[in-house]
Amino acid sequence: MRATFGGTNMPPIENFLTELSTGDFITLGLFVVSVFFGFLSWISRTALARVRRERDAVEEMRKLERNQMRSAVLAELLAWARRSNEAMSEANVIFRNKPAGQPIDAKTAGDLMARLSALVDTGRLYFPNHSGDLDWPSFRNRPSAMKGFRDPILDTLMIAHEELRHSANMDDTSAQDAANNIFSARRTFVSELQDWVDPNSLGLGRFAVQAPRGQKKEQDWSDIAPLVQSFEQRHGPASFWAEPPVTRSVLEEQLRAGSKT
Repeated sequence: MRATFGGTNMPPIENFLTELSTGDFITLGLFVVSVFFGFLSWISRTALARVRRERDAVEEMRKLERNQMRSAVLAELLAWARRSNEAMSEANVIFRNKPAGQPIDAKTAGDLMARLSALVDTGRLYFPNHSGDLDWPSFRNRPSAMKGFRDPILDTLMIAHEELRHSANMDDTSAQDAANNIFSARRTFVSELQDWVDPNSLGLGRFAVQAPRGQKKEQDWSDIAPLVQSFEQRHGPASFWAEPPVTRSVLEEQLRAGSKT
């Protein structure tokens, strides 16, 4: 239906357009373009917000899965730690209760050695060797899990294992020395474990303090060294550490020095 303007039938839009100047057309065009791009911008923001929500949901799910994995690994680690502590306690009792003038039962010692050996190898999953990625000569021909230096917490288990390996030739005095060394190894084991697990971060401790492990720039073996020294004084030099472990920075420095010669 046409509207009537001044006695002449003319569509309102056509009448409006005939009155527009070139500048008005440009302004109108810019307005239409602005509305169009505003609409596109709104669509883009909406799509981007949806993508971000989906990304955040995926990241939240991944975070939940990582936390569940950490919880599962921590539970397994604590179970391993309990078995390890019990095994060292048994080794201590074997030496402490050695019958005067009688040898330690070989089967009992052998069974416990096998258990300790398995605990050490399982422990490598939680406490991998240090500096194994460096091209140090003595590391090159070893399996990947054996490259580098064993973590001190596993050395404490190996102290008990090696004391048992020499048990057949021990007299009463040597057996008591071995018992004392294993007792010290147990204490070092617990200290090392606390450094790694940090009960405070789990909400189990009284005070919110950083674990000593977190304050270390690199791994050292200062706590385990006295135990090794006690063992090697009784069983010979290099009988425990064929190659005494050193910190990563020392290895890197020696490798740099070797590459210059």
